[in-house]
Amino acid sequence: SFYMILPILFLYRKFLVHITISFFIISLLGLLGLEFINSHLGRIQLYFSPIIWLVAFAYGGLIYQYDNNDYIKRIFIAYKYLLLTIFILLFILFSYVRGSLMIELFALLMVMFFLLVKYNQFKVFDNRFLNRIGELSFSMYLIHFTVLLFIETNIRFIFFHNGVLDYISLFVVFVAITISISYLTYIFVEKPFIRIGKKFLSKY
Repeated sequence: SFYMILPILFLYRKFLVHITISFFIISLLGLLGLEFINSHLGRIQLYFSPIIWLVAFAYGGLIYQYDNNDYIKRIFIAYKYLLLTIFILLFILFSYVRGSLMIELFALLMVMFFLLVKYNQFKVFDNRFLNRIGELSFSMYLIHFTVLLFIETNIRFIFFHNGVLDYISLFVVFVAITISISYLTYIFVEKPFIRIGKKFLSKY
């Protein structure tokens, strides 16, 4: 598993920038290779592909390294509404473009959006519901793909067709199931293990 190398990366965290750049280059070469051989991974293969985890780590490393950069912060605060509009338009545009390399662009867009929201107090994102979703985000990340597979296998083709309203309804069902299960795993699994982890770390 990709996560097994994280302790090693932590030991060499002073080389984070070099590691991040290396992961970015490797993932980019991997995606270019898919384009060159005209191969498009399916949703399941793509989700479990090492390329995706390299992309996630590379851009996560960028956030960790530059989230407090004064120059970037000033730009994102001064032009926040212009940047927000551009990001939304790009997200819509990217949704209609196919290709493995779009993964890199989507990831970059998400990094920029994350920093924009962090640096600015957008009232639309400051509410109890989204704060609660933030608490459940890790549990949602862990189980969302399983829920998606369950819905596609057992619900989608039985109750839904290909209409716009059907896709909207399917999305609502997906979100509702994901949030419900994530809440249970957060209360009965994640929080207890967080307490255990804190007790363990306090000894060192």
